Amino acid sequence: MKLKDGNDLYVRIDSRVKMRAAMHQDALDSMAYLQGLAKERYLLAGICGDLDARHIDRALVIYEAKDLEEAKKLAQDDPIVSRGFYKTEVQKWNLMTFEHD
Repeated sequence: MKLKDGNDLYVRIDSRVKMRAAMHQDALDSMAYLQGLAKERYLLAGICGDLDARHIDRALVIYEAKDLEEAKKLAQDDPIVSRGFYKTEVQKWNLMTFEHD
C-alpha cells in the first residue's frame, strides 16, 4: 500500500439513522461515489449486517486524506450521509501492522 506523500489513513464509521431507510438508488449513488474516490486514493469500504435479511445498520470506510478536515468532507459528500440515511464518525486511523508479499 502506498499513500500519496503527506496523506494519512482515516476510518469512517457509519450508523444507520433508525427512522430512515435508504432506497436502492441511494445505495447505488453511494457506491458510485465511493468507487469514484477509490480511483483517486486508497480506499476500502464495506457494510456490516445481514445481507440476506437486508438488515444493514453500519458501514466502515478506510481511506486516505491529507487531514481530518478533508476526511470529514469526503464523508459528508457521500450521498448516503448527505441525504441523512446514515450518521458518520471520522477519525485518523493509525495502522499498526501491515503484511505485504
